[in-house]
Amino acid sequence: MKKLIIFLMMFFTYFYLFSVYSGYSFDKVHLGLLEKWGSCTECDLSGATFPANRDYILANLSGANLSGADMSYLMMNGANLSKANLSGANLTGSSLWTSNLSGTNLSNADLSNADLSKANLTGAKVTGTIFSRANLSSTTWINGKKCKTGSKGSCKQ
Repeated sequence: MKKLIIFLMMFFTYFYLFSVYSGYSFDKVHLGLLEKWGSCTECDLSGATFPANRDYILANLSGANLSGADMSYLMMNGANLSKANLSGANLTGSSLWTSNLSGTNLSNADLSNADLSKANLTGAKVTGTIFSRANLSSTTWINGKKCKTGSKGSCKQ
């Protein structure tokens, strides 16, 4: 019986450590850090579902893995998402006004109806990204040039 208990303790410890540090699914500890401190650099929040209408203004998520995350209808004005992986993420209706998305992977992300006005997208990857009705007014585009005031759905330079 004692050996069985030791085996089960080791098994569950290994399983817990593998699931937390494997990088294949988001780490709830990382989400807690973001919730409490507004910062979680280079953390794994891939596939996470964020509560709609949550306030992450000025959050620091630089280098974070947010691939496949549902981040729809969030307030992320002024957030630092530089070099983050947002591939396949849902950012529909989110407000990213003045946010730093430089060097971010936005491939196949959905930014429909998002507010990206005055955001910085210099060097971002936007292959397959949906910008339908997104506000790109005065946004610094991937090539480092400003989008014209009033740009919606695409960057007019």
